[in-house]
Amino acid sequence: MRLAGPLRVVVIVLTAGLTWILVSLLLGTQSGFSRLQQLLSMVPISAGLLVKCKLPRVARLLLLLIKPFSFALILGGLFMAYHMGAFILADVRPPVVLAGLSVPLFGLLLGYLLATCLRLPGPHRRTVSIEVGVQNSLLALAVLQLSFRRRQADYASQAPFVVALSSTAEMLLLVLGHLLYKKLRPPASP
Repeated sequence: MRLAGPLRVVVIVLTAGLTWILVSLLLGTQSGFSRLQQLLSMVPISAGLLVKCKLPRVARLLLLLIKPFSFALILGGLFMAYHMGAFILADVRPPVVLAGLSVPLFGLLLGYLLATCLRLPGPHRRTVSIEVGVQNSLLALAVLQLSFRRRQADYASQAPFVVALSSTAEMLLLVLGHLLYKKLRPPASP
């Protein structure tokens, strides 16, 4: 679904404005982190939307350049998660692990069920399922780590950290299962 030109601009402006208001209300107007969060979210999103709308060739070139950079960021994130995880998960209790494993799984199932009830096509069902199932646990983790002292932050970060790890693992299993299914499925006859 593509929005018409003027409507797209209205949606972009409303999204940026509501993001600014929401972050100001949640984090306070005097917080340096609040302003940094707003800039780090609104500026790239707005610039990306403008480039995609006005310069589609440049957008395709940027996508080719961003993929290796994204891969490097994922590797760096895994490295940091390994080091953070040793401290955060040292005293984690089994109910926290169970909750962390179940949140993404139930989100994926609920999203798929709702998309099925709305009679969306298959690819849209999977997209809705992923959007509902993969929550912003990394954002919660960052806010907790920046808001509390080290010991308190590590204790408060246990649940979001387990959710982030389990959602990554569950999504990886889904992708591998999909690739295996495509490889083993017999070719469609014409």
